[in-house]
Amino acid sequence: MLQLQQEVARSIAEQVSVVLTPREEARLSSAAEVNPEVYDSYLRGMYHWYRITPQDLEEAIVCFERALAEDPGYAPAHAGIAAVWAGIQQMGAAPPRVAGPKIELAVNRAISLDPNLAQAHFTNGVYQTWTPSIR
Repeated sequence: MLQLQQEVARSIAEQVSVVLTPREEARLSSAAEVNPEVYDSYLRGMYHWYRITPQDLEEAIVCFERALAEDPGYAPAHAGIAAVWAGIQQMGAAPPRVAGPKIELAVNRAISLDPNLAQAHFTNGVYQTWTPSIR
């Protein structure tokens, strides 16, 4: 799946006559190898996250933790956990003093594992916006 995404990105870049830097070219050439079970757990977590009900948020955490049990270095699952806790906080189901440290820990772990992971930076922005009182 990731290889296909990279091929599509490369094809689009070629069609619109984008000139890639050597760094961008190298990034598109190297497909990250992901365990299919880890990726499946991550996608299931995202499915539940997007449903954004209290029950689905709980299930999303279970799915992301299942992915991390298989691969503790899978940055998207850490970012997913951070996003879930941000959602829980925004819904008022947990106060910032409870959710904030969980968001911060997970988002920082995701960024340390993959500094280019957009989801982690987005969630960090959400955290910085919605949790100013505990920083």
